[in-house]
Amino acid sequence: IPVLPSGFVLNPALKISIYAKDGTIDPIAKGIDIIIDVGTPKDSQLYFYPLGQCGKHIYASPSYLARRGYPSTPAGLLEHSWLGLSYNGVLSDIHLSAKHHPSTDIKPESQMEFNDLNSLISHVCHGLGIAMLPELEIQEQLSRGELVKLLPSWHIAPHQIYALTTSNNAPYK
Repeated sequence: IPVLPSGFVLNPALKISIYAKDGTIDPIAKGIDIIIDVGTPKDSQLYFYPLGQCGKHIYASPSYLARRGYPSTPAGLLEHSWLGLSYNGVLSDIHLSAKHHPSTDIKPESQMEFNDLNSLISHVCHGLGIAMLPELEIQEQLSRGELVKLLPSWHIAPHQIYALTTSNNAPYK
């Protein structure tokens, strides 16, 4: 969304309809020209073009951490209340790595699940649990101090961001 204003300034005749949905979208059935998707594209008949990466990490609210304490190890994360997405999306399995530590995989069980990323972020901000969240989506909450990054010396590989189209000859716009 933050890049749209400059696109409209440079292309004043451009018209866009935005259909936002967490989960899978059938571009042919919906008549969609382009999909911006995060994560590895599913094997399909769509053409995909890499656009960049989206970092992700595990976050909690200060109020949650005041009640439950700050985890100091990846194993300690499993002692906390997890919030997650109800579909098998890109924010479920967690592979953590850090300098001078062996990599570790965790698959937390969610105490509460959502079918919408914005709802998940809101509930984490309100102190109901911890979650792995995409950094592009939580910049405002981080700047306001509503979220705290857990285990900051540990890293999670970023997601790839792709543009998906139904044709390899998509219009330039």
